[in-house]
Parts: sequence; structure tokens; C-alpha cells
Amino acid sequence: MKVDFKKWLPHVIAIGIFLVVTLLYCKPALEGLAIEQHDLIQWKGMAADAQQYLSKNGEYPLWTNTLFGGMPTYNIAYPSNIVIPVYLVKIMGLGLPEPFLYFFLACVTFYFLSQVLRINSWIGILAALGFAYCSYDPIIIVTGHHTKMMTIAIIPALLASVLLVFEYRKYWIGGALTALFTSTVVMFNHLQMVYYTLLVMGIMAVAYAIVWIKNGEIKRLITSASVSILAGVIGVLACAVSIFTTYDYSKETMRGGKANLAPTDSLQSKAAKISSGLDVEYAFRWSYGIPETFTLIVPNAQGGVSKGLGEESHFYQAIMEKVQNRELDQNLAQQVAQFGTEYWGNQPFTSGPVYLGAIICFLFVLGMVHVKSMHKWWILAASVLGIVMAWGSNFMGFNNFLFEYLPMYNKFRAPSQSLVIPQLLFPVIGMLGLQQLLFSNEDEKEKLKSLKLAGIITAGILVLAAFFYFSADFSSGNEKEALKQIAVSNPSIAQPVKDVIKAAGEDRAGLFKNDLFRSFILIAIGFGILWVSLKQKMKPIIPVVVLLVLTAYDLLAVANRYLNAESYAEKDNTEVTNYLANSNPQLFKTLSDIKNGDTDSHYRVFNTTSDPFNDALTSAMVRSVGGYHPAKLSLYQDLIEHQLGKSNMNVYNMLDTRYFIVNTPQGLQAQQNPGALGAAWFVKNIHYVPTAAAEMQSLDSLNLKDTAIVNESFKSSIAAAPQWDSAASIQLAKYDNNEIEYAIKTVNPQFAVLSEIYYSRGWNAYADGKQVPIIKTDYALRGVAVPAGTQKLVLKFEPESYKTGSMVTNIASLLMLVVFVVGIYFERKNLTAKS
Repeated sequence: MKVDFKKWLPHVIAIGIFLVVTLLYCKPALEGLAIEQHDLIQWKGMAADAQQYLSKNGEYPLWTNTLFGGMPTYNIAYPSNIVIPVYLVKIMGLGLPEPFLYFFLACVTFYFLSQVLRINSWIGILAALGFAYCSYDPIIIVTGHHTKMMTIAIIPALLASVLLVFEYRKYWIGGALTALFTSTVVMFNHLQMVYYTLLVMGIMAVAYAIVWIKNGEIKRLITSASVSILAGVIGVLACAVSIFTTYDYSKETMRGGKANLAPTDSLQSKAAKISSGLDVEYAFRWSYGIPETFTLIVPNAQGGVSKGLGEESHFYQAIMEKVQNRELDQNLAQQVAQFGTEYWGNQPFTSGPVYLGAIICFLFVLGMVHVKSMHKWWILAASVLGIVMAWGSNFMGFNNFLFEYLPMYNKFRAPSQSLVIPQLLFPVIGMLGLQQLLFSNEDEKEKLKSLKLAGIITAGILVLAAFFYFSADFSSGNEKEALKQIAVSNPSIAQPVKDVIKAAGEDRAGLFKNDLFRSFILIAIGFGILWVSLKQKMKPIIPVVVLLVLTAYDLLAVANRYLNAESYAEKDNTEVTNYLANSNPQLFKTLSDIKNGDTDSHYRVFNTTSDPFNDALTSAMVRSVGGYHPAKLSLYQDLIEHQLGKSNMNVYNMLDTRYFIVNTPQGLQAQQNPGALGAAWFVKNIHYVPTAAAEMQSLDSLNLKDTAIVNESFKSSIAAAPQWDSAASIQLAKYDNNEIEYAIKTVNPQFAVLSEIYYSRGWNAYADGKQVPIIKTDYALRGVAVPAGTQKLVLKFEPESYKTGSMVTNIASLLMLVVFVVGIYFERKNLTAKS
């Protein structure tokens, strides 16, 4: 088949433009710098143990010992046989490294979607830039949300693949690509983004089903749905090793709710709580304010970022004036200074707003007014749903209903993330509207009428934003609450504090006004060029290029507020140990001294100098009682809330916490704990209790060195009562991530408590080669009833979910490859027949 280079030229130009824009925007990375991503550095801290294991053994481990006493590595770094999607991303991304890959890939996939929808290539470039450089993308890139960004970047390609099946009846190639891009989306394991993708696909499928049922096209409905679902299942199963292990692990996590206790006051009733997801208050903590939705078209409508207003601000000058006039002392001034942030919305804090772009929002309105297609109705429905879901606790009646009844929705937190739906769909309907306005044969009067109506509606939205501007007091809820408390507790400083907060409001009002004016000018220019082009019958390419330049300028300028030259650092400084050494040299030295001075294979460290349960930097160097992970084991979370949080030394001792890092007048010090119980010990007694709550309560009073706490449900797993023998011993002989070995001397049966976190889904114990049960002990540890005469006890992590998932991944990947080859064959055959 002869290649038509003229036909491919627009696509080559598009790729060239995407590449140039990406390279220019991420220029510091060309100079050898790397983005200093907080969350990514935290991930590196989580993954440090797995990376070291990889260097030593040639593969990742399934278990890590360095955070929260131990947990699976499924959501950190683990041995995976998901191969095809990895190479697909490398090919589509031209092998570009991060951060270039993020933006380039997002542009390419959205451009692919535009071509599936048969959009003019220049309009496709415009919309692709609109999608890729939406402010949310640079914001999450700076914070280090790699998997979220990569998932977002692939979503347009998956939507395009399903459209090939639904819209164009390309069942083979469409099905093959659906399977391929489903596996790629799922591979990154950001299930919340996958969930929103499924919502979009579901709403689109319902729209098609309504039209087809109305037209009597039942066969087409069944065929399209069957192909898409089958392809999706193949794509999901190609990531079975990730899906199976994540699902298996979720049953034991905070989000699965299997082991969550009732609140503390309910412990008195010895009742345990079983929940099926996150607590609603926790899940809805990052809810977008309803007025905050204006940020979609006016970026600083609620201040932008939770950062200080700066020394040039009215706020700073007001504080200095109050201090100089002795209306506030230095201590009070420092306390008031915490309120001086740009952001004044409902969220606890934010790294920036979701800004879709003034031109993109205008084009969205134009598309809704002018497009004559069923697409605009499902896109409108999905976009509105995404916005309303983002409101979370600010629209509780509707969102609480979803939280309770929408399947799996209660597993996710931070509802503001649902704004990824309008991020995807606004440019889609926008490019459909622009295509129809400029390239259709419709009557000119109808086009002008639609354009005029779109201008009026968009102007109306800006008027509403202006009304919000003139009616807002530009102060946050926290500031108002603080003023109320000060008025009661210390009325003499109420007026100075009020004046300072009012000054902050002036700064925020300025930010809002500037961006409101900015959006108005951009939209006015966009409207004007379209109006003139229709009136003067210009070539369509002229207004498209003007709008493309406006969109690029608009979004790149705002994106540069969040990802810019200041976001980069020397590459070495973005490695976790170097980062720690530079950012906190005292902690780095203290951890290094512990690591180098105590080469014992088993002990843990508790770092009290920061939030210990949101800190993975300590885990990068030593085995930590704390750590950082969004889905901790629920039993460990219980331990944090009910025991570690109140500094119960019994629990720290059973976790073999040998060192406490504390702040002293002389600086950071590692204080050794002589009460740490070690890696394993035999107990004299077993204290049986009926409930999980009773297990937790018993940790407050019992001597854990002598007595093991066991739930009565495990009683049948203990074949013989322990017979205490002072001559018996248990010693750690080998301590590996996936395998632990103990040397034992005992004549009588014993009960061993192992200072390892209990996890029922994969750990097996073998006494002299014979499997014996592992018993949940002391609420969160492992216990083993050791038979008389045992000499060696071995624990192995052998999760069935991983074994089965790996096998299914291999089979599904092969099937996916076969379907893709067949799809290519039929597509080439069809093209040859047409030519």
C-alpha cells in the first residue's frame, strides 16, 4: 500500500508542535535539572527498601519492612509482568523522559481523539494543548502525582478507541485499541482516575443506547457493547497482577474497612465497627467550593495557591504597621501571619486551582449552542456530574447519596479530582463546535446567531463571576472563626487582627480582578476573531490559528504559575537521601548514625520530629514505625489512633522500637529504648478475648513480654497450650523481605510472638518444614504455636493473588497481542479495498 505523505503531513506538524511546546515549557529539564516533587520524593522514600532489594536480588520484593512496621509493596514497587502497555507508552511518548513525557503524551492522545472524531488537524492541535496544559496537570506534576498524570494522559486514547467501535463500527481495530489502552490506563493503578473514566464511558454508552434503541438498531447496540466490554475485560486482565493484588490488599486497608474499630468511646462496650469504605468526612475533606467553580474560567477567583501573599502585599504591610504601632506584639503577629495566604476557599489547602482556560470555556459554550449531535448531551451530563461531584461536602444531599449508593465511590477521597471529567470533555465539545462553525456548509446567519448566543452566555458567566467579586469578603472560614474567638478571648486585639485580615482580602481581590479582566479580554478577542472571520468570509485556518495561539498563551502562562524554573533542582537533590541530607541535615546525620552504628537485622525507629505517620523519608534509611502511604493496613491505622497516638510504650516495645528520634536543646538525638522486646519471644500465657475492641483494650494493661493477646476465634488454631520453659529460646536467623527464619530450641510446645505485622493474605509459617497457622496476636502482630522439639521456623510471603494475577496477565497479554494483530490485518484489508 502506497504511503500518502501529503495526508500524513498535518499529523507530523501536530507532533512537531507538541514536541516544541513541551520542550520549551520544560526547558530547565533540558539543562539537566529535575522537578523537585514532594510526593514523588515521598514515594522514593517508600520504595527505597524495594529498590535496594532489586539491586541485590535482581527483582522487586513483595513485602517491605521499612514503613508502618511492614506492608505489601503492591502499591509501591513490586515485580510485575505487565509489559505491552509499558512499551506502548514509550513508543507513543517517543521515549521522552519526565516531565516532557507527561505533556507530550497528553497532547498526542487527545490529538488521536480529535482525528477519530474527524476534526481539522489545527483545531485538534488547539484542543490537545487545551487538555494537556490545563492547570491541574502542572500542579499534580509538581507535587509528584506521577500515576495520576499518566492515567489522565492516556484517557483520551481510550475514549477514542471506544468511539471507533461505537461510532464507526470498527469492531476489530477499535476493540484491539480499547483493550490496549484499557490495559495502559489500568497499569498505572490510579483507581480513582479509572473510576471517573468509567463514569464518562458509561454515560456515553447510555446516550448511544438511547439513540440506537429509538432507531431500532438493537443488533448494533449489542455488538458494540459486547466488543467494548470484552476488549475492556481483556485489557483489565492484562493487568491482573496489579488488579488482583490491589483488590486483595484493599480488604485489609483503611479503604476496605475490614479491621476498623469503633470510635474510642465505643471501646467501653467492646464493640467493633465494620465499614465498607472511607469515613465520609475524611473522604470529602478536599471538596471544591461552589463559588470556587469560577476558577474553571477565572484562575484566581479564590486566590490560587495556599502560599504566603509576600512582602509586597497589603497584608504584610498591615502586619508591619500593627507591630510598629504596638497594636500587635511579635508573637501575635507571627500567629496572624499564618492567615496571609492567597487561597481563601473551602479546601484545607491547595496547590492551585483547576483552570480549563478562558478560550476553552468559551468554545465549550459555543459547542453546546451550535453542535447538532448527540455528543453534546452526554458530554454536558458528564461534565455537570463531574463538577457537582467535585463540590463534595458543599453539595451534601446529592454527593452523600452517591457516596452511599454509587458502587465503589466510597473508596475514594478528595472529590475535587472529579474535575478531570470537564478537563477532558470541555475541549472535546469545544473542538466539535469550532469545527462545525468554521468548516460546515451551514447558513451564515445560523452560525452568527450561534456565535452571538455563545458570546452572551459566556459574558453572563463572567458577569456572575463579577457579581461574586463584588459581593465576596475575600476571607476564609478559618479567618472568620479566628476573629470570633479573638473577639471573645482577647477583644483588645480584635480590631488590629481584623484590619490585617481585611488587608489580605484586598490582595486577594486584586488577584481575582486581574484574572477576571484577563479572561474577559481573551474571550473578547476569541469572539471577535470568529465574528470577523464569519462576516468577512476569511479562510477558516486564520481564526483557528489565532485561537490556537491564544489558547497556548492563556494556558501556558497560568501553568507557569505552578510549574516553572523555581520548581526544578539539581537531579541529585531529587534523590531521596540527597534530598534529606540537604533539607534536613540533622535528621540525615542521626539516621545515618543509627544505620551505620547498629547493624542488627531487626529493630525499628520512631521519628518524633515530624508527623511520623506522613513521613517516608525516615523509611528511606531505617525500618520505621511510621511512614507514608495513602492506604495503610487498617489494623495498623487502629494501632496509630488508639495506642501509638497516646504513646503507649507497651505497643512501641512490642514493635521492637529501639530508637526514638527526638528534638533536644542540643539538636536531634536518637534515644535508645531498653524496653524493646526484640524480633521474637516466647510467652508464658495466652490471654483470650472475645472481640477486636477487647484486644485493643488489653494492650493498655497486660505485660506483653509474658502474655500474648489472642482473639477467641483463633483458639482452635493453637493445637497445644504453651508450656513455659526458661531454657527455651527463639532467635532471628535470617531476615529477608519475603522470607524470615528463626532458630528455635525447645523441648515443650511454645507460643512465639513475632514482631512482624499480621497480614492474613499471603504469609505462611513452616515449623521444620510443616505448615502451621499464623495467629493474629497483640492485635497487630503475628503469633505461632510452635510444636515441641521444633528447631527451625520459617515464614514465607506467598500471596495467591500475586501468583494467579501473574499467570492471568501473561495469558491476557498474549490474547491482547493476537487481537491487535488481527485488528491491524482487517484494517489494512479494508483500506486496501477502499483504495
